Parts: sequence; C-alpha cells; structure tokens
Amino acid sequence: MKLKSNNTKAHLSLLIALASLCMVVLCFKVGFIINNDCKSYLLAWDYLQSGHIDRGRTPIYPCLLGLLQEVFGSTSINYLAGDGVEIVGNGKTVFTALIIVQHLAFIASLCLFYRIALRMSHSTKISFWITLCYLVYVTVEQWNNRILTESLSLSALIGWIYCMMQTHDKPSIQSTLGALFVTLFLIFLRPAFSYLPLIQLAFSLWLVWRQKSHTLAIANIGASTLAVVIMLVYVVAFHSQYGIYSPTSIGVTNQYVIARYNGILDPKYTNDTALRHAVQESIRTHGWAYQVPDTAIYDVYQEAWQIEREYDLHTMQQLITQSYRAHPTATIMAAVKRFYKTAQLPIALYGPPIIVVVQRLLSIDIALLYILLALYGWTLCLDIKHQRSDRWLKSLIWLTATLGIFTAIIGSQSAHVRLIAPTVPLCLMLLANLIGRWGKPTPHTMIINN
Repeated sequence: MKLKSNNTKAHLSLLIALASLCMVVLCFKVGFIINNDCKSYLLAWDYLQSGHIDRGRTPIYPCLLGLLQEVFGSTSINYLAGDGVEIVGNGKTVFTALIIVQHLAFIASLCLFYRIALRMSHSTKISFWITLCYLVYVTVEQWNNRILTESLSLSALIGWIYCMMQTHDKPSIQSTLGALFVTLFLIFLRPAFSYLPLIQLAFSLWLVWRQKSHTLAIANIGASTLAVVIMLVYVVAFHSQYGIYSPTSIGVTNQYVIARYNGILDPKYTNDTALRHAVQESIRTHGWAYQVPDTAIYDVYQEAWQIEREYDLHTMQQLITQSYRAHPTATIMAAVKRFYKTAQLPIALYGPPIIVVVQRLLSIDIALLYILLALYGWTLCLDIKHQRSDRWLKSLIWLTATLGIFTAIIGSQSAHVRLIAPTVPLCLMLLANLIGRWGKPTPHTMIINN
C-alpha cells in the first residue's frame, strides 16, 4: 500500500511538472487564440452590466472576462478582413490572464482525473498513462489557450465527477455544496450541460434509497433540486425578456440551421408574413436545402443570425417546431446523417499538422467514442447484473459521456469536435476501466453493497 502511495505521488508530481511546462510554453510562446465567439462574450458582459440577460451567452464566461477587465482594464476586439483581429485596450493582458486561469484549472483537474482513473482501473500504471493521454489531448488541441468555454468545461466536468464521487464516498455538507457549486458553474458556463442537474437528482434519490433516508442523502436531493430550480428561474427570466423558455438563443439558432440546411424548414408554417417572405427568398436563392457540402454551413449560420436579429425568437421557434412536426422522417434522417458524419471527424481537430496526420493514419475518429460507449454499455450491464464494485461510478461517467455526445450532435449541425470535447476525458476514464479489466478481471463473486 505504501509503494502504491509513493507511485501515486511520483506520477502526480511528474504529470504536474509536464502540465506546468506546457503551461509556460503555451502561455508565453503561443499565447491566447481568438475565435469567432470571443467578441460575443465581451458584448455579453457589457449587456449584463446594464442589468439584462444576454440572449446569446450564459453568464459565467462573460463574467469571468468582465472580472479580469475590472482588474486589468477594459478591452474590445474588431474582426478584420480575412482572419485578422484588432484588439483594443488592455485585451492582451486580459486574455493572457484568462488563459493562465484556464491552465491552472486544467492542472487541478489533472490531479482529480488521475485519482478517478486510479479508482476506475485499480492500477497506478494505467491511471498514469490514461492521465497522460488527457494531458496530451488538451495540450495538442491547445484548448487552454482558446478564448472559448471548452477549456473550463473540460476541467469543471472532471471536477463534477470527482465531487459526485466524494458525495458517495465521504458524505458531508462540504461535498454536497461542492457538487452544487460545480453543477451551477457548468450549466451557466455552457447550456448544453443542462442535463447534469437531472443526473445529480437521480443520483441523490439513489443515495436515499441506498442509505435509507440518511440526512446527508436528503441534503443531496435538496441541493440537486435547488440547481434545477435556479436553472428554471433563469429560463423563466429569459422567457420574460425574449419570449422563449431557454437559457440562450443559441439553441434556436442551431435548430434553424439544422432545419434550413437539411431542407426541413417550411415557410408556410409561420403567420409572420415578413419572416415567411425572408425564408422564401432564401429558398429561391439557395434551394430547399443547402446542397453544397460543409462549405455552405457558414452561409446558413449567417442567414440564421440575420433572421434572429430581425424577428423575435418566439416566432422563429414556432416556425422550426411546426416544420419538424410536419416532416418527422426528414428530421430523423437529418439526425442520423449528423451522427454518421460526426463519426468520421477526428477527435483532435486543431493540433499541429504532424498530430493530425498521425491520427488520420491511425483512424482516431469520433467513431471510436461510439464504439467505446457501446462496448462499455454492455460491460456495465454485466456489472449491474453481478453487483460488481463501483457500478454507480461507472454508470455516472458512462451516462454523462453518452448524454454529452448525444446532445452535442442533436443540438447542432456543425462544430461537433468542439462540442464533444468535454466528454473525451470521460471516455478515457471508461477506457482505463476496460484496460484494468483485461489486466486483472473482476471476479464474478465480488459483491459490494453499492
């Protein structure tokens, strides 16, 4: 046991040293990377300061940028012709400070990831190499250098799994509040995580059943319910301002793009004459569906953003919903097509050319995540049947990863590599468990009351 503890400390020290070295190189040699979404976060902070909910962004990331602006000075950016970006004010300092925060959060998540992987694999060697894969994945993609929510989503989701693990292993008010805080952080960082409070609530109900109404288990239900209520209050506040029950307008924009791109959007299903004419004009120009492959997706988004600026969200949502109901087969086939196309995308998208070439040669595509989740679902059923250890933790990670990939593909027509990124580390955890099984199979007679 002492040898195992020494190995754990040595592994963590090496991993932290590598991550720190990567942080220094990436922060001060590569620097921050501006993406198309960056300006919207800055504008969202300005809008939040006026006392209103921003329609396009949930508050966590804009508030973080706003806090850094309060410390280092205000900034704004202008997009120039081509890929040029003009940074106004103290933006370089603000963005550098932000990526340092993201790197530090990642290093903290690296330690938590290692402990979870150790729990899943029961092997210090396996947990070290799987954690190293996590380090390489995030570093190669340079997520921590991008002014996007992906970096904090990756780190915080690992923290959420760890908090849930602590809530089970060492129930306390601190672990309950920690899980509540991370849940709220995630859902207000990225609306796609709205399913997390429901998973947490189901987990809390299971704790009550298992622990026979233990006080702390009931407190977990209260915390999970509070997270759901807070999210619903925000959604209602958004509805009062913009007319739809949603945390942001991004969902409506994405669904418009899906419906329009796949020829599902039918202008006859809106009573707004101006909106009907706008969609009809687009159909006359581009056809019922944007038949040109992925190069046309940006044009569809441009159309969606223009429609969103000129017409209210409620009218857009009604048109999309009615179009889906009128064309159920086309809607289902469009979703199947997205799953198929996404399966062929590389897991790493932004890495150096040599990494991209290697992964293409090795066929390291998102299809591997599909296969891994399907295979693990089968082994998870066996674990539940034979009441093997930690089946609750395996179920939690598998369900979170599966829902993460499902919502990313169902909710958007493109950018799936980005949207799926936070679930990749969870898939690595599941892989650690599978490798651990091959190295030392779990006996069928091992029954633990969990």
